[in-house]
Amino acid sequence: MSGEYSPSHQEPSSRYSSPLFHVEHLLVVLAVLAGFALRVYGIWEVGLSHFDEGIYAISGLWPWTDRFEANQGFYSPPIHPINVGLAMLALGGPSDTAVLLPSLLFGTLLIPLVWWIGRSWWEPRIGVLAAWLVAVDGLQVSFSRTGLTDPTFTFAALLALYLCRWALDANPAKGLGPTLFRVLIAGSAIGVAWNVKYNGLLPVVLSFGFIPGEHWKRRAVSLALIALFATATYLPWAAMFHVEHGYGSLMEHQRGYVQGLAAIPRNLLAASHGIRSLALAWPPLVIVVAGVGLPLISGSWRSTLPWGVLVGGLAALALAWVPTVTLVVLACVGIWGMATRLDRIAFCWIQVLILIIPSLYTPYLRLWLPTDALHMLLAAVGFVHIVDTLPTRFAAPRNRLAASLATGIGGVASLLALVVALSTSFLPERAVGYRSAARSMASALKDSNRAPVGLVRPPLVFYLALDGMSVGRLAGESLGAISGNQWLLVDRAVEDSPDFERELQARVGVSLREVETFPVEPSHITRLDDVPFAGSSEESIDYDVHVYEPAAGGR
Repeated sequence: MSGEYSPSHQEPSSRYSSPLFHVEHLLVVLAVLAGFALRVYGIWEVGLSHFDEGIYAISGLWPWTDRFEANQGFYSPPIHPINVGLAMLALGGPSDTAVLLPSLLFGTLLIPLVWWIGRSWWEPRIGVLAAWLVAVDGLQVSFSRTGLTDPTFTFAALLALYLCRWALDANPAKGLGPTLFRVLIAGSAIGVAWNVKYNGLLPVVLSFGFIPGEHWKRRAVSLALIALFATATYLPWAAMFHVEHGYGSLMEHQRGYVQGLAAIPRNLLAASHGIRSLALAWPPLVIVVAGVGLPLISGSWRSTLPWGVLVGGLAALALAWVPTVTLVVLACVGIWGMATRLDRIAFCWIQVLILIIPSLYTPYLRLWLPTDALHMLLAAVGFVHIVDTLPTRFAAPRNRLAASLATGIGGVASLLALVVALSTSFLPERAVGYRSAARSMASALKDSNRAPVGLVRPPLVFYLALDGMSVGRLAGESLGAISGNQWLLVDRAVEDSPDFERELQARVGVSLREVETFPVEPSHITRLDDVPFAGSSEESIDYDVHVYEPAAGGR
């Protein structure tokens, strides 16, 4: 491909005869196994707590109900809930673990995909390093243990971006047929991504960076055809949604999440905080190992090892301390060191867009998964570039003192990175979400003649349905419908409000008596998403489910 870049300035034939080539596949298999182990760790104990997880869980019951949740279309196109339903069938019936399986599967498959992209666009060392970074990255691991659409979309979007470039790089000398075949494949891949998440056209926008250069007109036409095929793949779902809800209502719903250019700095900081809070200890350790390993396979390790230790130690320390900034800086170094001006233009375009686009929206951390995966790729390019080029400046015998200093500084930085990493978790969290609360609630309320209705999140509705309890979800305007033969279930209240119960009773229109409270253990991802709406810190949000009954005596 035109984007091939060899940080070691070797010819491709010499690259692929390097010692790494012979162990490359073993390293990738180990990365996949390590990534899968982190993602599957204690997965049977992980429950659902995110609002959207509940929507997809209820929609995933389609093999038994013959329909999706009524408002499913406002949250995602059909592929993810279809996958959830298939996972439930594969596990023998409805369960919360089945809701997590699509994310677990595609989050794991992202590892070899990133390796293949790095290998194809640059070289094997970059692919292997990027695969390991994605395998142990806290953000990728955490979301691969949720029931959200984003791990599936990240895999689909990166695959579509790769296929877009593959289509645009088609050799015109081979005729129109092969080019159209590639265009059809790329367009279908983008259509699949679009049917996973509504921002599925992201790969098309990013692929504009690959148009400049020779045959740019043919590339522009090919990209237009790709977008056309993608639209054709998406139209059936759009038509179904329009018949049921009106497509304008979806556009209005999606516009509600757009915050505009003024929000970019604030949302970038929020994303950086969120990514840091989900960090695991492994990525800095991978960088330290890479700093030592890359020189050892270079054939001139005596002169290059000190600089590999230095770069690995400093990069690991920075990654442990400020992961987002470190990845962006390494990505910029990688772009700057690319072989051709066209490659630098293309990946500058991609780098800018993957930072700006998610920052325009409500600061949902899940929107950063594709950005994070692409940053891993570009950061691997930058890291390998530094390790390869730095020794050429300091490898002369007169610089032995500099080499010794580099080894010492790199060693100290590696130790400090290890200390910081040890203060970070090595394993992802295992929050049970609403599972325990729902089981306790079903046991406590099942013998009552009252019917439960509530201002509750969909995960609770899903769990209670698994226990045989049907809960009517209420909107704010329907609260006055509470009657004496009903329980009112309420979750996600802000308990530090002194007027909490009075305000609730005013909305209901009747006097209420709290019967019981059931504790909920939300995931950290759920808390991060809720903070912008709660207008306060994570700790001030009460996720317990409160059960009320109309007090005797009426209004």
